[in-house]
Amino acid sequence: AKLIPLNELRGRMDELPKDTEILCVCASGSRSGVATSQLSSAGFNPINLRGGMSGWQRAGNPVKKGK
Repeated sequence: AKLIPLNELRGRMDELPKDTEILCVCASGSRSGVATSQLSSAGFNPINLRGGMSGWQRAGNPVKKGK
């Protein structure tokens, strides 16, 4: 996993692989949706976690908190 804030994404795309899927995640799915669009336009293969981590938790999926 790699943390890249949305406002840094355009300048850090060189850190990401183009030969594999990239899962974009945020709290609600909104920012990750924007990231998915930016990455797709740049030739990456992104997937947006719709609903974000909030939706993931609401669905009863496990979450590990902390470092």
